[in-house]
Amino acid sequence: MAGATVETKSFHVGFDRYSVAFPEVGITYLADVEWTQLRPSRFHSHRELQVLMILEGAMGIETQERKLEPAGGVCYVVPAEKIHAVSQRTDDPRVRFFDLRLVSEPTCTMARFLETLGEFCLRVDPKELRARAASVRDVLALQGPRKLARLQTVLWEIISNIAGGDASREHTDSDRSLLHIRAAEALMRDRLAQPLSIDAVAEAAGLSRSQLTRLYMKHHGVGPAERLRQLRVERARELMESSTLTVKEVAYLCGFVCPNHFCRVFLHGVGATPTEYRLSKVGRA
Repeated sequence: MAGATVETKSFHVGFDRYSVAFPEVGITYLADVEWTQLRPSRFHSHRELQVLMILEGAMGIETQERKLEPAGGVCYVVPAEKIHAVSQRTDDPRVRFFDLRLVSEPTCTMARFLETLGEFCLRVDPKELRARAASVRDVLALQGPRKLARLQTVLWEIISNIAGGDASREHTDSDRSLLHIRAAEALMRDRLAQPLSIDAVAEAAGLSRSQLTRLYMKHHGVGPAERLRQLRVERARELMESSTLTVKEVAYLCGFVCPNHFCRVFLHGVGATPTEYRLSKVGRA
């Protein structure tokens, strides 16, 4: 690694079966990539967290600390800004892999979850990964507002699959419960200003409405509808404290059609009306 040249440019151009980006949810690059000839093994880094899932063939990875030889059926999670290089087999250079890059920011729940796992290499089932990759392609073909919600659901399923690994069934189930909740919370936070049905939240989490309700009661002590109200009130508190928006404007931005209803919900959750809350914060400033 001594004296290695660090490059930050991707060299996947021309080999992508598809490549897309959804910056509104922190996805800067999502691609099903195929290499059919040897590529230069260049050391580089990405500003984003990267997940490389080998669908076919073999790929190795080298960092400053270790070198993992090319092998099929593996998944590499590379932290943001981590210097690394990938390699292929010289006797059979063809490799197909799924490349997901996520912004390493608090608002990107997928990246935050993967960062808690740390840098790792995990053996996975290539057949299962290929099926998941096919699901992503199907979702990308959709049109309309459901597309992004369904994409997040499928990606969480992939992450759940690789994160579970060889853990016990009990541990894997616990991980998946957390992933379902985080997928639901991500959609709720993304849609605070818009009408949002619990059925849509359940679909984004990959669960039925009753399953989602049981999961929320177990982990939060409230159902998903009440949790959505809590998130909207939390956002309203932030806006009342940090902005000069009117109560009516804050209500609309937090998904409340009726300002009077917003005031009642805010009072119940905070113990003060929106105006009283703002005055109390101004008085302390």
